[in-house]
Order: sequence, then structure tokens, then C-alpha cells
Amino acid sequence: MAERVYCPNCRELVETRMESRVETYPVKGEDVPVSATVRVCEGCGEDIFDERLDERTLVLAYEEYRKRKGLY
Repeated sequence: MAERVYCPNCRELVETRMESRVETYPVKGEDVPVSATVRVCEGCGEDIFDERLDERTLVLAYEEYRKRKGLY
């Protein structure tokens, strides 16, 4: 079942879906691509901010950076 959250574009509670996509994050001056999960409004198709998902994506970006630099 899709989670209903507030969409600032639609200005109402809407059904959402999760999408996986590659996004690039800057880490210490280097662009790091990661597979991110993004919440999307079913009505208008806009991305909706989800703090939990964004935090997870940042963790993945820093992990990938450390892996690339051999910092494990």
C-alpha cells in the first residue's frame, strides 16, 4: 500500500511511490554517483522530500567515497 504524505506541489496529502535512480552527490569535492531511493507523488510526479531516505542516500555516498579512496 502506498504511503500518503503531503505534496507541496499538489498542496494536499497524496499517494506516493518509491523510485530507484542514480543520483550524484558531491563528497569532498568529488562527484559520487549512488543508487538512491526517492519518494515520488503519484499525482504530479514531483519528488517529495523524505528525510529518512535522503539520510540513507548520503550514507551510501560517503561509503562509496571511502571505498573509492581505500579508506576502509
